[in-house]
Parts: sequence; structure tokens; C-alpha cells
Amino acid sequence: MYEYGLTEETIKLIQERCNAIIEAFVPDRFIAYPDTLYVVSHYNEQFPNEVIDGDIYEYAMSISLGKNNHKRRNCLFFIYL
Repeated sequence: MYEYGLTEETIKLIQERCNAIIEAFVPDRFIAYPDTLYVVSHYNEQFPNEVIDGDIYEYAMSISLGKNNHKRRNCLFFIYL
């Protein structure tokens, strides 16, 4: 058993779903990369009966289960005026 009462199966499911949201992300002038808020809000829209919060997202994506499932992107960007 993992933190937040998550099982290995649940973590894999959260990772797969979040990775799909990240892969489908298209940047625009308001959102440059799929941050925690973006991924969690889209996850909860798509799966309203299995909502997660930012802490669960961060935790689940930090767990390495066998293959490298961790595709979360930490991006820095600069805006020059």
C-alpha cells in the first residue's frame, strides 16, 4: 500500500491517464505547459467519479513502477517583453 491509500494498480491508472492528458496538451498564449493545475483539472473533468488533487497527482507521478512511467515534464519558460 502506498501513501494516500493508493494501490499499484491505481497509481498505474493515474499515471496512464495523466500521461495521456500531458501528451494531448497543446500550448497556447495563456498556458505554456501542462502544469499540475492543468492536468488535475482535466483529469477531474474526464473522470468525475475518481477525482484526484494536486498532492495525489504529484505523488503518483513520482512513483516509478517497472517501466519508466514518469513522463511528467518540468519546464522553465521565459517571457521577454
